[in-house]
Amino acid sequence: MVTKHRRLPVLFCLLFVAVGLAVMAVGVRHAVQARKTLEWPTTSGRVLQAGVRSEQIKSRDDQRRERRSTYYYADVEYEYEVEGKRYVGTRITFSEGQSGSAADAQATVGRYPTGTQVKVAYDPDAPEQSVLEPGKWGNAGWLLLFGGLFSGIPGLMAYSMLQQPQAEPVDDTIASRTLGEVLFKERILEWQPGTRIHLHRAPETWLTTIVGSVFGGFLLGLIIMIFLAGFIFSHFGLAFVIKSYVILSTVLAAGIAIAFAMAHRLRDTIIDWNSSNIRAQVGLTVRQYPLNQIEGLACRYPGNDNAGDAARKLSTKVELNVDGRAYVLLETEHTRRQAEQVRKKLRAVLITLAEQLGVPWAEEENESPFSRFFSRPPIRNSERKEQS
Repeated sequence: MVTKHRRLPVLFCLLFVAVGLAVMAVGVRHAVQARKTLEWPTTSGRVLQAGVRSEQIKSRDDQRRERRSTYYYADVEYEYEVEGKRYVGTRITFSEGQSGSAADAQATVGRYPTGTQVKVAYDPDAPEQSVLEPGKWGNAGWLLLFGGLFSGIPGLMAYSMLQQPQAEPVDDTIASRTLGEVLFKERILEWQPGTRIHLHRAPETWLTTIVGSVFGGFLLGLIIMIFLAGFIFSHFGLAFVIKSYVILSTVLAAGIAIAFAMAHRLRDTIIDWNSSNIRAQVGLTVRQYPLNQIEGLACRYPGNDNAGDAARKLSTKVELNVDGRAYVLLETEHTRRQAEQVRKKLRAVLITLAEQLGVPWAEEENESPFSRFFSRPPIRNSERKEQS
């Protein structure tokens, strides 16, 4: 059964699937018909004329400015005879459209100079239907690729959302992630400051990372290509637009996958007072430090630049600074309305942990691109005592 919060994303994915299947249906029909031309009989023919034809179509953009789009076609006219009757054909492949550019159209025309003898494949049931290059799909291949991507990736994403995860009971999950009445993303496997602390945050699954990033990349690529398609289409044609879209979306998907995987890497931290060391694992990288290399603790909370809706989701992190590196110990999500209450509860956690480690702690705003110019110095616990 689809839960209410998943219903809209599933329907959104299914909309892409429907569009992709419609495009694929057109591509399959053209491909099947092109395949049938391989069985057509052939006869000799002669090229009557060949040249590049261009068409300009006027349109207006959102600002009512006039735009001109140029389309290029390879026009080849040839004659042939079937059972003593003369026919004239113009098709090169069964599925045709405008060429990618004027150069592509000229290259096609160059294969069929005027007066050249050619082999013509014709439909025995309708001899007036003919092609010079039987079996070639033309634009059908790009339609199949485009439709496959548009239906396959969202389809996999919808399928993964419809699956019921084999998760542990909700009460146990919440209990294992709660500390000081605050729900964290990390599992609190052990929390005994002064003895041993073990925090663990599992990474996102590969299926979620791959499917989500590919879907996001192709969706973002589609949005970008909508703005660029008018210019590219008018200069280079449909085939080039589809190629550019696939390449751009692939690059975007790879970038999103890397960023998403880096942000959701495995995190496992063990602070052991008995062995006087700390073990910090981020992704595949594992480092160990003696406790005396811990420099301090920091609570990073949303700053004033995130002001807005009181119900907006924000993130607050507790970081451990060790040997010049910052490791995220705990992270919690909350609304702006809950921000001050969460900070008060985290202070108790920070004070207890800082005392056991013998290090200072501070509260700092999350950095934004402009925060370095307007930021205030962090409030240390020693300064807080003087203020009070």
